[in-house]
Amino acid sequence: MLSGGRPLTAEVFVTPSQASPSTPVRVAIVGTGAIARGSHLPALRALAAEQPLEIVAAVDVDAASAEAFCADAGTGRPYTDLDLMLAEQRPGLVTLGTPPRFHRDQAIAALRAGAWVWCEKPPCPSLEDFDAIEAAEGPEHGGPYAAIVETEDVSTALVRFENGTMATIVNSVLSPDEVSRIRIDCERATVELTHLYGHRNADWRITPAPGVSPELASAWQDFGADVPSSHEAQLRGLLADLRAGRRPRSSGADGRTSLELVAALYKAAFTGKTVRAGEIGPGDPYYSALHGDAPGWAPEPAEAGA
Repeated sequence: MLSGGRPLTAEVFVTPSQASPSTPVRVAIVGTGAIARGSHLPALRALAAEQPLEIVAAVDVDAASAEAFCADAGTGRPYTDLDLMLAEQRPGLVTLGTPPRFHRDQAIAALRAGAWVWCEKPPCPSLEDFDAIEAAEGPEHGGPYAAIVETEDVSTALVRFENGTMATIVNSVLSPDEVSRIRIDCERATVELTHLYGHRNADWRITPAPGVSPELASAWQDFGADVPSSHEAQLRGLLADLRAGRRPRSSGADGRTSLELVAALYKAAFTGKTVRAGEIGPGDPYYSALHGDAPGWAPEPAEAGA
């Protein structure tokens, strides 16, 4: 979930529907690869032990993969046709674990069928795609895949917030020290989070500034219940929102801010100019693609029949 201000693993798109606490939420899993088997299915199984929830279908372009997934899960009907599944099963929640290039059409189809959508990151390849999906939230009823993928080895960015706060963002796929770090220097303390693919309370560290009272510093160490970051924790919150009929915090405009920041970082890198929040919109090449059609960066068109 992507959300402005917090690291998550998927994006949520919603329709006006909701489910009562006693009614089982019908869940369909789209894409039966590693992320579905390793994260989505275990999380849903754990949540099914806590609340009424039923996995009714699994969809994949590979019929054998969908059938094997349902057999291993011990539940659900396999499909290769998303539209047919939506029409026959009428799920209340659809999880997408397919490649990002397919998320736009699949999310819109599910939203139009009246389902909520939990979309694996990244939600889509461009702001244009995100806005098309978000627009589909409003209405009431609302073969093996392989590709060569290139990604940056190292990236750095300097971000200035509206209130003057400065942030640096560094990403590297070359660093031998595989770790994720967040450091926030505040007036009275430095807050740090260090982890790899998931965190819990023990991964946070707070260093008080000189002069902070021991009582206050001690109070800051109370992080509340120790709930590890995971697909399960996110889905638990999503299902609670679905049953209550309220928009999840990380959905819609809030989730869009993360993708907008990424688009701005790419535009700044390609153009060498400062990019301001809100300036990337329809007509801007970076609205439709993160590479902005820069020479040598746009992917080669797929060959017919490939």
